[in-house]
Amino acid sequence: MAIAVFYIYALFRPNGIICYIGKGKGYRLRAHFRRTHNPHLRSIIAQAGGDLPAIIIRGGLTESEAFELEKIFIAAIGRKVNGGPLVNMSDGGIGGGSRKQSAEEVAKRTAALGRPEVRAKMSASHIGQPSGRKGKKASSETREKLRISHTGKKQTPEHLENRMIKLRGRKRTPEFCAQNSARQVGKKKSDEARKNMKIAAAIRWADPAERARSSETKKLEFADPARRAELAEYGRRGLVSRWGQQ
Repeated sequence: MAIAVFYIYALFRPNGIICYIGKGKGYRLRAHFRRTHNPHLRSIIAQAGGDLPAIIIRGGLTESEAFELEKIFIAAIGRKVNGGPLVNMSDGGIGGGSRKQSAEEVAKRTAALGRPEVRAKMSASHIGQPSGRKGKKASSETREKLRISHTGKKQTPEHLENRMIKLRGRKRTPEFCAQNSARQVGKKKSDEARKNMKIAAAIRWADPAERARSSETKKLEFADPARRAELAEYGRRGLVSRWGQQ
């Protein structure tokens, strides 16, 4: 038996003209004001100060009834692309929100997003904004799926080089170093991990430029009394964890 918990709702521009018809349940009606993938609706909401007048037209519907009514209302009022006032991106109904883009649309969107000025604008808009996942912990099922999806994948040399360029010269905070050290205490690396570390170290040492950079880094570290004390403490903790010496 279908559950009748769905409804049809409408959003209005500040001047009273209807701009969107949707189907949903629960808090779906208010979700647009937190985040929406519809660029036209997002622009209208932003210009209105983050909120729009909204009403529920019909409630107590099953999902199939809601889908059918959504199509009827959108067709009766009319989308903007057909001369109407609605900014809906589809005609509604089942699959209305999952329309596949044509190859030309995908190519046009990719080209637009690839422009330096667009990328710079997108990057600037995220500065200082908290992540939508902040404070949320992934479930054990999600973590397992992520682990499986990444198993066996290797980063390309170009990707690794780009990461090295970004990280080179950055100094880790004492808090980060302490936390990282605490996480490693008592952990033993596998034989395969030790072998890979030896191979990586041999490859780095075979590069004269890398040897010179490593030597210069060590000179700078030992020239700093605070850094020398930090390295000495790090070595002492290593001895304690391995041999129990104080």
